[in-house]
Amino acid sequence: MGIRDWLSRLLKSESPDTVPFYDFETRSVVRIPRRELSPGAIQAQIQGMDEVVWVLSGQLKQGPLQHEPFDEQIRDYLRRIQSAFAEHRDLSLDEWEDGFRRDAHAGREIALWSHAADTYLQFTADEQSADRRRDVYLC
Repeated sequence: MGIRDWLSRLLKSESPDTVPFYDFETRSVVRIPRRELSPGAIQAQIQGMDEVVWVLSGQLKQGPLQHEPFDEQIRDYLRRIQSAFAEHRDLSLDEWEDGFRRDAHAGREIALWSHAADTYLQFTADEQSADRRRDVYLC
């Protein structure tokens, strides 16, 4: 590899890493450099779109309820999810249920979050308590 090839690849690597960003005003997807994402930006699946896009969380609106209240067996899964993520996402059990009831595929989402909760609890089982972890992060 010559110096010219090396410089060419180096300069190409400086091109911005772009991500799809959904513009609610124009209802279209634009590509922006990842470094320009606002701190409040999150990834979302917009109904009718094939790809996951970045959006400003403050611009999202809740969809309608699509499912009846869950039975106690499902609520047991929600309790585990709520407990696992309480230090990061302080939602009541009813708020967790409300969110899942608005999902088009509630069962699939609950299964995904339940698996994530199990994984998180296994990963953090040997760590310090939540309060001690928080104290370490605040230092």
